[in-house]
Amino acid sequence: MSGTIALETGEYSVNEADGSVSVTIVRTGDLSTPVTIDYGVNADTAQAGVDFIDNDGQITMEAGQSEAVVTIQIVNDQASEATEVFNFSLINVDDGFLTFPRTARINILDDENPVPDVPTPPLTSDYIVDTHTVASGYNQPISLEFMPGNDGQALLVTKPGQIFVVDTTTGQQLSTLLDIRSEVNGAADRGLLDVAIHPDFESNPYLYAFYVVDPPETANLTGNAGQDGDGNRFSYVVRYELDTSGSVPTIVAGSKTILLGGAATGLSDISGNGAINSTTIDNVGLMASDIDPLTGEYKQDYLKVDSLSHAGGALEFGPDGMLYVGVGDGTSFDLADPRSVSVQSLDALAGKILRIDPITGQGLTDNPFYEDGMDLDSNQSKVYQLGLRNPYTMAIDDNGHIYVSNTGWFSYEEIESGPAGANFGWPYYEGGDNGQLVKTPDYQYLAGADAFYAAVESGAITIQTAFRAFSHANGDPGYQVQAIVGASDIFKSDAYDGMFKDYYFFTDVSQGEVFAVNVNDRRDIIYLYTADSGFGPVHFTQGPDGLLYYVDLLGGGFGYYNIQLDPNGGGGTDYPPTFVDDVPAETQFLEGTPGVDTFVINGNFADYGTGQTDDRNSVVVWNDSNYDVLTAFEFIRFNDRTIDLSKLLQPGPDYQDDPQNNLQLTGVTDHDRFIIDGLSSNFNWGPTAAGDGTIVYDATGYDILNGFEQIVFSDRTVTLADEPNGNGGGGGGETPIETLYYDNAANVEYFAGSTDAAQTDVFVVAANSSLYSWASTASGDGVVIWTNDAADTTYDILYNFETIRFADGDVDVRDVPGSNLPGGGGTQDDVVSDIAASIQYLDGGDGTDTFVIAGNSSLYGWASTESGDGVVIWTLDTADTTYDILYNFETIQFANQTIDVSTLPGNGNGGGGGTPATVVNDVPNQVQYLSGTTENDVFAINGNSNQFGWGPTESGDGVVVWGDSGYDILTGFEALQFNDRVVDISHVLDEGPVYYDIADQIQYLTGKSNNDVFVIDGSFADYDWSLTGSGDGIVVWTRDTADSTYDILTGFESIQFNDATVSLDLVV
Repeated sequence: MSGTIALETGEYSVNEADGSVSVTIVRTGDLSTPVTIDYGVNADTAQAGVDFIDNDGQITMEAGQSEAVVTIQIVNDQASEATEVFNFSLINVDDGFLTFPRTARINILDDENPVPDVPTPPLTSDYIVDTHTVASGYNQPISLEFMPGNDGQALLVTKPGQIFVVDTTTGQQLSTLLDIRSEVNGAADRGLLDVAIHPDFESNPYLYAFYVVDPPETANLTGNAGQDGDGNRFSYVVRYELDTSGSVPTIVAGSKTILLGGAATGLSDISGNGAINSTTIDNVGLMASDIDPLTGEYKQDYLKVDSLSHAGGALEFGPDGMLYVGVGDGTSFDLADPRSVSVQSLDALAGKILRIDPITGQGLTDNPFYEDGMDLDSNQSKVYQLGLRNPYTMAIDDNGHIYVSNTGWFSYEEIESGPAGANFGWPYYEGGDNGQLVKTPDYQYLAGADAFYAAVESGAITIQTAFRAFSHANGDPGYQVQAIVGASDIFKSDAYDGMFKDYYFFTDVSQGEVFAVNVNDRRDIIYLYTADSGFGPVHFTQGPDGLLYYVDLLGGGFGYYNIQLDPNGGGGTDYPPTFVDDVPAETQFLEGTPGVDTFVINGNFADYGTGQTDDRNSVVVWNDSNYDVLTAFEFIRFNDRTIDLSKLLQPGPDYQDDPQNNLQLTGVTDHDRFIIDGLSSNFNWGPTAAGDGTIVYDATGYDILNGFEQIVFSDRTVTLADEPNGNGGGGGGETPIETLYYDNAANVEYFAGSTDAAQTDVFVVAANSSLYSWASTASGDGVVIWTNDAADTTYDILYNFETIRFADGDVDVRDVPGSNLPGGGGTQDDVVSDIAASIQYLDGGDGTDTFVIAGNSSLYGWASTESGDGVVIWTLDTADTTYDILYNFETIQFANQTIDVSTLPGNGNGGGGGTPATVVNDVPNQVQYLSGTTENDVFAINGNSNQFGWGPTESGDGVVVWGDSGYDILTGFEALQFNDRVVDISHVLDEGPVYYDIADQIQYLTGKSNNDVFVIDGSFADYDWSLTGSGDGIVVWTRDTADSTYDILTGFESIQFNDATVSLDLVV
């Protein structure tokens, strides 16, 4: 082996005018042979070719050489810019051991816009930490598992593929339990990564192991496809039975059972047949190994490792006795790998926490994504959580809470914790901390990223933010971590005077720094010590003696800690961080300590304002009812974000924008400049409503500038004296003067715009239009706007306004019926246009009023309102839950035809025809007994059909529909209207004896004769059936795994298929 290779440091700063930056690669240990190193350079906020010259490549260290330098050219432009960042990474070595740090963040400091250095928080511990080595001399030990029933024995696991039985008191190696080095691929971060022992060991004496596989044919090959080669591979989770009848445990011969990953057996099951290394950009276009090339679908039970890293590897048992498995994304760590999107698919195992039966390896019916009738061997039935990059270690507390150390890319290292079904957002999000979501560099531009972000914005996808996230950048708040590795236990011991009870230990393995976080108060993070070697432990676990044990991969051993409080408090020069809670409805004047002070508010950022006090020495934070004054505080932590108060107290004359905060700043010189890290085309600016300052804003927020002379964007500098119209995005005098008024969330406000025809009054809302509705006021002389969030009862009234400016575009409100602006409502013969993805309530008044929709009628449905005095119209796209209510309208004008709705032809099926529908809405949490009054009565439920069931009442003269919160009885109704589909229930009350299957619907049917037949339009071979759980009926379902519906039959004698009739008398 050619030594251990890493970067000298994880962060560089270079002045733009320097022209280049030199990145140093270091090698320690064996220097006797040459080593060739592959490296990559990736853009972040700095652009390749614009700010630096992208030059991925190779460099060779000759025999005896311990350092090598890669020089990257920096482009010195003349633009005034904020600090920009790109990244350097080590990808692969042809010999030796690639360790940490292997990624570096490179900051380009602009010479036209110099910024002061931000001091790095000191790493000063309040503890005296002594490490006691129990044993050493092992080759890359990676995990330690104590044997149940024998406190003096443990299993020491090594990355190359050996498991040793060791005496934890003397350190003596007692035996070699297992040696599977010929089966394990140990290249780079691969190997035998973790083991676990069944918690009920007396009844189930099983050992579980997670490792990356070298299939048998690798023994006869060389290069990437050979043993420990760099080519793509797959992983297994296996189980062995242990015999503990002797003085040391042994493996029962022939007991190996593959629980996960068994779909792969050889190199032919791997994309590239094991000879291709997909870590590099040259091979990123290769099909992922977990996709079947014949069908294009994800393989079932396949754990791909199309990378030299990112296998995952964590194994832990929960208090429920089930086995939890951390699986990595299995894709490149060097680039935005498009194959990483499998992390977000429930049909793939990559990037997940799996929860399986430790005996069968199958999924579980109480897993969050399991669906009735699903095959327990399917991938989806095994998924517990998703959206992870590389869940290398995992701990589960006594209540089943999971804590995962999730290795980051170039921005953040994260500790994840969330409930069943949690989605942590990778590859589209990486970080940030304190409830923030930060889009991942490069990955945010993948083809499907915009749709994913839109789904998150709409609430269709919920992202679980990190329990804690640690930035790679030295200038960011808090501790910085470059490569995180966490514990396999939540520390529960009273050892060390109980100081660390309920703490989760973790390390920045690349820097050797060891920390602990209180799982009951994530704000409480402790720095313990830095390892002398500069390389942190790769494993922590609590021993039977209550002490904290560690495993040292590079040091080749394991040991335990003796920890005591330092009587000198870490030298007495540094202060621990303090957290002061807001007291609602009480004004506080608070003074911070010399340390880092955070003011904690139980509320969201948008509900508060922040600014300078008049003397510019303190910060005031306020809401509608109260305010607080903070002096010498560094941060305010809201529920959804943390803001840095230093940006509010900048001394000037240059002030840096803070994307996390809406700044209100006052310049004090004749050359005050506001510096924004972004293109001018992405922002707007103009005079404030009062006319005494400038407001600059984008889709995410705004800043108020008083007494400022310039705004400095990354592509241009704007002199405000030359911007009389303040129209932004390039200035100029052609655009009408705009006066901007800003929505103050969660407040009721009344705004009066100007009646001057040359003045455009704009109401600015920092959110997308789909989240809001608007209509004319009852008096008809203004516009009311409100959020669609039913929990928010606030609104705003706008008089004489022309425009509402949402984050996704402007809406002209002059055409809102009832507005007193040009084109407004109440006049004869109104023509009003639909506003897509918005809910509108419109009154046409007298005359012939037309509602215009830019789409064909076949895409829409319409019907009378429940009260019968209006028309409701909606899109048939089930993803769009909006609608419009029209009063006193005569026609709907589609792109292909105009429909007369004055007598309401059309039953809501698009394009007309049939009997008008009478729609009755469900009242949640209330039992209703309803009778239809027409030939087309529809019961509308605000929910998807898979959340409800329906069937005949016991009397057989009505339909009962039920969900988690109750039921309703319907008599004389023809259909159920859910958010995702409309269900015809006219057949539910069929008298029989022949009843017909309705495809894609769940039916509950009761036979009424001694010869009831259920007819299915399908083949006998495509269906299964069995007794219900209660034993008093039959459940029948299709074998198509994409179809999750089924039918329940009670009192039926047979099922009739197209090719066979099956008697149900013999079903047991």
